Amino acid sequence: MTAHGAPGEATSNPTYRSRSLLSPLGAVACVVALASALMAGPAAALLSPDTSATHPLQQTPPKGPPPVRLSTYSVSLAVNPYSSCWSSGNVGMCYDGRPPRPLPSVGGTDGPIGLAFARDGWRFHVSVTNQEGDRKRVDLVRTSPHHWRLALGEFPDGRYRADMFGRGPQGDVAAAFAFTLN
Repeated sequence: MTAHGAPGEATSNPTYRSRSLLSPLGAVACVVALASALMAGPAAALLSPDTSATHPLQQTPPKGPPPVRLSTYSVSLAVNPYSSCWSSGNVGMCYDGRPPRPLPSVGGTDGPIGLAFARDGWRFHVSVTNQEGDRKRVDLVRTSPHHWRLALGEFPDGRYRADMFGRGPQGDVAAAFAFTLN
C-alpha cells in the first residue's frame, strides 16, 4: 500500500476534496482588512503619544560639560574640555581626547588670568609648562563660587601651556590653553 493509496487499493486515509478556502466575498474582506491594518499602522504611530523620553534605552545623553571660561584684562575665551566624564540625573557619558592643536590661547597678558566654570561645587587644579618643558602646579585663588584667579606672580615672562583638571558633582573635565606673560 502506498502512503496516498494507489488507484484500486484500499487505504486508511480519508478522502479529501479540493475546495476554495474562501468565497470571493471572503477574499475581498481579507484584502480590505489587511490594507486597513497596513494603512493604520503608520497613521496610528503618528497619533500615539511619544514615549521615547520615558524609555530608558532611548533617553538622550546629557549635553556634556560647559566650557571652562578664561579671561584677562582684554580677552575672554571659552575652552571646551577635550576629556570628560559627565552625568546628569541617572544618565552619563565619558569621552577621552587630546588637547587641540594649536591650543586655544588668551594671548599675551601682564595681569591675572581668571578661570570660571558654571557649576556649583567644583574644584580645579592647574599646572603650567614653560617652553623648556618644566612643569609646575599653579595655585588658584577662589574669588567666588564659580571663579578663580591663577596665581602667576612668580613666573618669568615667556610662553606657557596650562593644563586644567576640574572635578565636581557632575563628574570631571580636562582642558588646556596657551598664554604668554609679558
